[in-house]
Amino acid sequence: MNYLQGSRICFHGRFQCDVSTINNFVSYYDNQYFQKLFQEMMTTEETPKGTKIKAINGYWNPDGTGAFRLLGCRISGAMLEGQTLTKASRDPIIGMRVDGSNSRVAAKMVDLDPQQQMVSQIWGLLFRVHNEKGKNILSGDFEPAAFSNLWQKQQQSTHWFDQTLATAYQSVLNNVEWSESFDSPVLTSIRQLSEEGMLSIRMNVFGFDRTPGASDYATGVITGAIGPTSQNSPKFFNLGRHLTPEYADPYGFSPKYKIGPIEAVVEEEAARITVDLGNSLPISGSSGKLSVLSEKPLQFVILKDPDTQAGDTIDDTQIISIGEIPFSGTDWLKTAGIVSFDLDTLMHSWIEQHPVALVKAEPQDQVTVLNRETKDGLFVKADQFVFRMNPGDHTLIDFWTTQYGKPISTSLHLEPTQGILGLTGTGSNIDKTVPPPIVCQPHGVVSYPASVFSAPNGKASVHFSVSPIGPGNPRKYIDGQLYGIAYQFKDGTGGTKSSLQHFISVLVWDDFAIPEKPTWYQDVQPILQQYANLYPIMSHGLFNIADYDKVVQFLKIMELSFSLPLENPNSMPATRDMSANKRAMIVRWLTTKDPETGLPYLGVEPAKKEKKPKPSPNSAQLSSDSTPDSDKYSFARKSLDKL
Repeated sequence: MNYLQGSRICFHGRFQCDVSTINNFVSYYDNQYFQKLFQEMMTTEETPKGTKIKAINGYWNPDGTGAFRLLGCRISGAMLEGQTLTKASRDPIIGMRVDGSNSRVAAKMVDLDPQQQMVSQIWGLLFRVHNEKGKNILSGDFEPAAFSNLWQKQQQSTHWFDQTLATAYQSVLNNVEWSESFDSPVLTSIRQLSEEGMLSIRMNVFGFDRTPGASDYATGVITGAIGPTSQNSPKFFNLGRHLTPEYADPYGFSPKYKIGPIEAVVEEEAARITVDLGNSLPISGSSGKLSVLSEKPLQFVILKDPDTQAGDTIDDTQIISIGEIPFSGTDWLKTAGIVSFDLDTLMHSWIEQHPVALVKAEPQDQVTVLNRETKDGLFVKADQFVFRMNPGDHTLIDFWTTQYGKPISTSLHLEPTQGILGLTGTGSNIDKTVPPPIVCQPHGVVSYPASVFSAPNGKASVHFSVSPIGPGNPRKYIDGQLYGIAYQFKDGTGGTKSSLQHFISVLVWDDFAIPEKPTWYQDVQPILQQYANLYPIMSHGLFNIADYDKVVQFLKIMELSFSLPLENPNSMPATRDMSANKRAMIVRWLTTKDPETGLPYLGVEPAKKEKKPKPSPNSAQLSSDSTPDSDKYSFARKSLDKL
């Protein structure tokens, strides 16, 4: 069960994503070559073709805090017993405010790694619905989740440095608390349907503006839905019908027919299909206004011929129309792009074994297929697909297999892949001096079976483990190594099409032995220097974490922050890119005192090293030609700087 089943509430507003952009470039992680200019804002120049980057420096937001905030969000609509509600007179929950926590710091937006920036996660978000006086009606902890289905939704830019890509976050709210005194039929229904203490949540984000000086700088539009869930359901995607685009590029960012991924769920007892188009339809600018693809409304249909492909124009006698998409402009924001259709007996008999599709009307009683369900209705998805693992760690990864939305028992094949790992992280002015590291080597660090079989409920829980010795520091100046795991039905059919986005990303930390008596110079300072370089907002706003004299003034704060679980928004480092042993080592250093000084051990200052030659002149080059695949990846590098 998920937010597409039963009752739901919908919300929309804006969000702030105050990421630090220095860490976009993997070469900046090398302390030996780091320069202060990397902490400065990029510079631009006006050309006959428009504004261009003159010098990258620290890119568009070097002083970013990493904060993720909800801004001006409200409950905009609801679904109750198949009826769409958009006014408070129908249910008092409509119009209520939606915010993060009012008693702790903001949540954090976190990349997995500079060489894998396409699975950014939100950590430490407390999601709450409250009235005008601030009294909570509903609250819950957002389980950290990575975005998925990144695609080029925005067709025209509003400002010159708009991020035209859009994406979706799906997860669950844990530790849910309800106001017992608030009378809302919708919330009562959701609570009755859902597992106690849990809810399903979906957030679509788009229209993000990175243009320095713009009034909407570092903010974008957010719309989403909250509904019931259960323990035996996937947390991070919908177990239902999946329409996957044909892509114009190999990375899965630009659909040929301008329609992104679509998810739908058939509710058998209610004889209803609910379709989520919140991250599926193109917009003409950053506000969320839908692009016009046809003079007539788009239709959601069943294809009589399962071999009909996206892009095909067919007679309308070859479809069974389920219904027209009932929104345009920006009115779709009220219901987060979710629409439900009743299924009659004819529709129900066809939909069980035939693909669903989104089509647009053409002259002479014809329609063109813009997006359709996967081949034979087959779909496989790993629920959680982003992992940080220490040497010797092991975990279970849940895979779910379906056919036309129903669980099936079948065989899956797993194998190593580079996917888009290594695609991001290049383009700085020192790429030629400090070439980006090679990913996915050495082999054999992550172990898993080559084939697995899903149970009758469609679920396969697969054991993954990491070598006790780890990868052995193959990337030198950056900790750990990235590995990718591809999965598919054993015969290669179904699932996603022509997209390198859909695989499991694993960051494996290097093995690290914790010294009995760690010292500042030998053990701690080299680690904290990297953070001082890459996240200058801490040094500018609080204290220089690479300065011993400053750090020892804040021992209790440091100890608390490095001891907190990763889910806590105050956890250090905010970027979640430090191994468990290194965090433990820093805590040991903070709490182990030198008897002579009563402070953590300083150690022996190392001899000054000879200065390294300065990097090549700063440049606005966004795709590095220092790596052999730069041309292959240039399209994605220009588009995927960071959402």
